[in-house]
Amino acid sequence: MPDSEKQKRETATNRLLDLLRAKEMSATPQEQNDSERASAPEQSPSLVENIQSESAPHEPASEAIRGEFPRDLFDMKTPIGKMRFSTRMVNSLGNILNQSSQMITIHMDGGTLNMLEFRHKKGQKVVTKLESISLPLLDGETVIEDDPGLLDYYLNKFVTDQKDKGKYLSFSSDRLQTATKGIFSEKLKSAEYEELVKWTVNKHLPIKADRAVVDFKVLPALNGNGKKQCLVSACDENDLLAYSDIFQKRGLKMRQVSPYSILLWKLFVHNYPDRKNRNNIIVYLGQKKSTVIIVKNNQLIHSRKMNMGTSDFTQAMTQRFVENNQAIQLDKKMAEELLFKYGIRENENSTVPENGINLNKIYILLRPVFDKLVSELDRSFAFFKKEDKELELGDVIFTGPGSAIPNMVQFLGEELENNVELLNPNRQNTFAFEGGEFSPDHYVKYALNFAHALNALPPVNLMEPAQRQSEKYLFRSNVALAVFSILSPIILVSTLLAYVGNISLGNTLTERKSEWVNTSNELKNFHAMANDIEIWNAYVHFLNNDRAYSRNQIKMLQFLTNIVPADIKLIGLDFELLNTAGKNDGNSLGKSSQLTLKGVVDSPVSMADIKLTNFVMKLENEPIIKQVTSKVDDLGKPGDRLFFNLAVVF
Repeated sequence: MPDSEKQKRETATNRLLDLLRAKEMSATPQEQNDSERASAPEQSPSLVENIQSESAPHEPASEAIRGEFPRDLFDMKTPIGKMRFSTRMVNSLGNILNQSSQMITIHMDGGTLNMLEFRHKKGQKVVTKLESISLPLLDGETVIEDDPGLLDYYLNKFVTDQKDKGKYLSFSSDRLQTATKGIFSEKLKSAEYEELVKWTVNKHLPIKADRAVVDFKVLPALNGNGKKQCLVSACDENDLLAYSDIFQKRGLKMRQVSPYSILLWKLFVHNYPDRKNRNNIIVYLGQKKSTVIIVKNNQLIHSRKMNMGTSDFTQAMTQRFVENNQAIQLDKKMAEELLFKYGIRENENSTVPENGINLNKIYILLRPVFDKLVSELDRSFAFFKKEDKELELGDVIFTGPGSAIPNMVQFLGEELENNVELLNPNRQNTFAFEGGEFSPDHYVKYALNFAHALNALPPVNLMEPAQRQSEKYLFRSNVALAVFSILSPIILVSTLLAYVGNISLGNTLTERKSEWVNTSNELKNFHAMANDIEIWNAYVHFLNNDRAYSRNQIKMLQFLTNIVPADIKLIGLDFELLNTAGKNDGNSLGKSSQLTLKGVVDSPVSMADIKLTNFVMKLENEPIIKQVTSKVDDLGKPGDRLFFNLAVVF
């Protein structure tokens, strides 16, 4: 809205406050004793009971005050359908391997501890417990008034079961000094990114580098410009150790610590994939601090913290004001009840039924704080525009406990002159609830708990480096263990089968070896017999003095020398005496000789068969030769010679 109009509105509001304070001073002096105060007119029993100067410690409550929640703004639009069964099963398997199938998320904000616990069931996250306790808290005779004491009390009382101590534990707190910065650069090497991160922490983040726990994530390039975004987050180590020591003392291990900006970014990207191509402003209205981020193309571009929250509204309502000529001062607890039940009601002349307080006077008390909140949001938007001159601001999406104040979001939309809505942390139907659905005020109150529970490993994790390193490789080691557990039985069975097979092969080899030994002895005897037979044949010829046999051999060689043509080459001759006794072959001695001719036709393949046939026919026509039997080897590739084997009986 224009600055002139804001100034006019603030001036009018301050003038009304001055008039009320002046009236209050004239009607009831500040130094009013107890007896005078007791004599004042009694408006209602509940009013006298709740009007106090200080808030008393109270027992921990399981739920915050429920008011008239602006359900018309909690529009789920077109809900994204449930994930496919196969996808849910893969995610469940991943959570099991990362030891996060059961998870406890703790978020501390402005003296309030919110806890969400869930487990995986049939591929879906089932929320089993939602709890909330706030300060100040009475534990026996001890009054707990600080966040570490509240956390220690909760862990000691509610996380006592040994199975709970083994669950995945995620934590965030507004008391942790954190800062996040996104920087764009060309693609760099790992060592260069580390140097860039150190430079960013020293120059841009309000945490000293010597006590900063730093983590970063390199994101893909935007709009194809080649530049990658490096998202850097840092946390004060002293703040982190103050909480991690509490977990260690209770036997618990804190596995995930994330700043608000990272959690809001992750929560929005998961639930609003259909708004990827738009500029989105997400505002978390916390108890004491608020966070504003810009998400563009699913990347966290800018983030800023504001030191304002719902406590500023309740603090404003604890100011003294005059009602029916009586000075009234609400305590913190009642101010919170009225704030979340009736919210911001401009020009509302009706009264609170319980105590008769005029709602318009409450609005007058709240208006300066509301104007300051609008001014801080405008400053944040102006800061983002200064950082990125081409940035176009889109719709504003609110979440956090401050979003549950009735009419708050509507009024902010009118003042900011922008479209507003509430962030739905279960738009993807990621979570189911034991015992039925929860109301939308649980969604805004436990928004960051839902962000913690989305997945086990966030993009940025601000734990101690050594512990973060062990978490980094936990999933891989469990995958390796799972693979080994699957493969080890197969390896054992294969080894056993191989051992049995080796034994069987050894026995077979022994049998074959014994058979070979026996065969070797028989072969030795056979070769000895063959040599003896050859010697015996020679000896028989020697005894017979078969000179005719020898002369016939010589004559046959002379005959072949004259008859063999030039292109027939003989390469082997073998004489053998055939026993033809009993046959009427004209040989009075009853014996015939056989000559085995081995040779090759030295001629091209196309003519080799013809020349060999002519040679065989020539042999058969000789009177001395009785019979010729030929055997021709198969030809090989073109160009090979023709080999032959002729059995000539003469």
